[in-house]
Amino acid sequence: RASAFTALQSAIWDTGNRAAVISNSFADQPSPNPDSPFYEAYRQLFVDAALNNQTVFNALGDFGSSNATGNGLTNFGYSLTSPYAIMVGGTSLSTTGVAESPRSE
Repeated sequence: RASAFTALQSAIWDTGNRAAVISNSFADQPSPNPDSPFYEAYRQLFVDAALNNQTVFNALGDFGSSNATGNGLTNFGYSLTSPYAIMVGGTSLSTTGVAESPRSE
């Protein structure tokens, strides 16, 4: 089964048709903790892209700054954050009534 990681890996290491710019709007869920080996694998993947002279744009998500987690904090998917990638987005649209109501799982 493919994942966001393997899709990015394929785009970065496709030697026959290497893209100069990669646009990614997917993430692996759940996002790995920054201390996990999975986070390190993602980190290295974006370093590989930079070393290949590729620009990576990652969609931060369309769940607002809370990332659809109602804890009052800023939340984001760790797997997509990197100083070697450009984060884009992080927006949401809703009515005041929906925004004020508790999120149901």
